[in-house]
Amino acid sequence: MSSAPPPWLLPRAAYVHVPFCAHHCGYCDFAVATGADDRIDDYVTAIGREMELLLGEPRPVETIFIGGGTPTYLSPGQLERLLTAINSWFVAKPQTAEVSIESTPDSLTPEKVAVLADHGVNRVSIGVQSFDSRALGVLERIHAPADVPRAFECARKRIDNVSLDLIFGVPDM
Repeated sequence: MSSAPPPWLLPRAAYVHVPFCAHHCGYCDFAVATGADDRIDDYVTAIGREMELLLGEPRPVETIFIGGGTPTYLSPGQLERLLTAINSWFVAKPQTAEVSIESTPDSLTPEKVAVLADHGVNRVSIGVQSFDSRALGVLERIHAPADVPRAFECARKRIDNVSLDLIFGVPDM
């Protein structure tokens, strides 16, 4: 016999944190794990189990935001498992909900974009940070400015809403 969850546990929006990244940039204060690829599968399993334990039944939401880290650092198969779990517990209305994921220019591939689109992701936020190579070096980013158009076009082939995150006021620039 399960009891109804407390009202504070009935979300209208959901944030799912995926801490894995190829590189931990010096400016980033988020919980990030690099060099821990062997733990990704266990993490994805744990996320699904935690949602099951906390929610008890699927919950309707207006927004789902998957951030990190770099969620698109996961392999296509890992992304598929993660999005299947998220969509099992957080039900977003396809016509009105925003389902958003953070990415980097170097982590988007046609295979990953297909998984995202097929699982209802309708917004990709690409962490470009700068179009200046020197600024990217100061920020410890591992992509080049030339990677941005490829990533943008890759995402836009299946997802209409693509945003570019930029950082202004880079020190010594």
